[in-house]
Amino acid sequence: MKPTAPQIPYRVLLPIAVGFICFVISALELSHATQLDIKHSGLSKQQAKTVNLWITQGIDAVEQTLSPIPMDSLTIEVVRKRYAREPVPFAQVDRGSPTKVKLQVDANASLQEFVDDWTLYHELSHLYLPYLDTPHFG
Repeated sequence: MKPTAPQIPYRVLLPIAVGFICFVISALELSHATQLDIKHSGLSKQQAKTVNLWITQGIDAVEQTLSPIPMDSLTIEVVRKRYAREPVPFAQVDRGSPTKVKLQVDANASLQEFVDDWTLYHELSHLYLPYLDTPHFG
């Protein structure tokens, strides 16, 4: 039996959907065409597996809500943050070449705790800002 993905609550998708209609995503399969490179620091194999699943599901949820990520490649750097009190205490987008999303994580957080945290979805939404053709941004 194929394991089911955790359901991403509407309240988590809301921060990425400014000016867009949101849909609750319940079944997630990675469908993006962006070349994805996930790099880890300080995570065990099992923690890296959990983080990879969360990231790929998060990217899929964002792409289903907005559109495919508007770049050919994306690097996601994940660093363990010791003594973190939340799943993702800090994150940022680095618009170098390649574009990177940098995430500091609580390596002991569960998949559901990561899914329920808004930070990944928020940072991924920043990747769309230079490409939106709307007077509400700019």
